[in-house]
Amino acid sequence: MSNTFNLEVVTPGGKVFAGQAEELIAPGTLGEFGILPGHISFLSSLDAGPMIVSDGSSKDYYVVYGGFCEVRADKVVVLADRVEKASDLSQSEAEEALGDANARLAEAGSDKDAYEKALREVGDARARLITLARMNAH
Repeated sequence: MSNTFNLEVVTPGGKVFAGQAEELIAPGTLGEFGILPGHISFLSSLDAGPMIVSDGSSKDYYVVYGGFCEVRADKVVVLADRVEKASDLSQSEAEEALGDANARLAEAGSDKDAYEKALREVGDARARLITLARMNAH
């Protein structure tokens, strides 16, 4: 059995990653999960959160904002709504985005659409901060 698997990360804007990986950690809607070579096939929806791709010598950190992960015998495909590379993010901008999103959430009142949009923005900002913290811890 190989110690790597073929991984593709795709968004509506195109491929974000295509290559071999030794491990993938992704934010499933029912909790974070990890994929290693030879993993059983399955399909999971994704939540906003950190996605980590390891090739054995290094780890790449991404923030994924929803989508799906399909694990097959020969390939893992992440179909994401949106992905950002963590190294492109700014800690101060992420903190500011969380503050702004929390303010919009507080102002939404009984406007269901505004509340749901602000709640998504809070989740996205938290996902950025969590990913940055994990990246900076290693």
